[in-house]
Amino acid sequence: MARRIQMVFAGHVSKMVLLTIFLPLSIASFFGTLIVAAFYIPVPYDWTVRTMSKLGSPRDNPGVYWLPCLGLVASAVLALPFAGYVEQRLRGIMPRLASAAGVAFALAFVLLLLTGIVPQAIKPMLGWRGMHEFLVRSSAAAFFIGML
Repeated sequence: MARRIQMVFAGHVSKMVLLTIFLPLSIASFFGTLIVAAFYIPVPYDWTVRTMSKLGSPRDNPGVYWLPCLGLVASAVLALPFAGYVEQRLRGIMPRLASAAGVAFALAFVLLLLTGIVPQAIKPMLGWRGMHEFLVRSSAAAFFIGML
């Protein structure tokens, strides 16, 4: 069983499974939990003015701040097989760039996963205000590199 899970996260899944199960569940967990949290935020939430990070902040959304964080973590875990899938499919064309793309996508999803976990656990202890923004921007940069 553990070997099978490792194979899935390494990208050994079919295109059909990736596109019909993993990616839709990833998108649904991300946006679904954000939408639910937007209904429970104490002040009216306006998507055009407030950032999504406010929904996962204990200061701004004390009742259900954990829900978007959990959705973000689930989304990142469900999207992780995409990195291995991309690497495997590109390996025959350009092996070096394929592994670089796979590593960049995997790093992007791991940083996204840490974005949902680390700031809530570490920020109160260390007081580092820029950690969330650093992780989000690093994840976006790694995703951009993977796309290149």
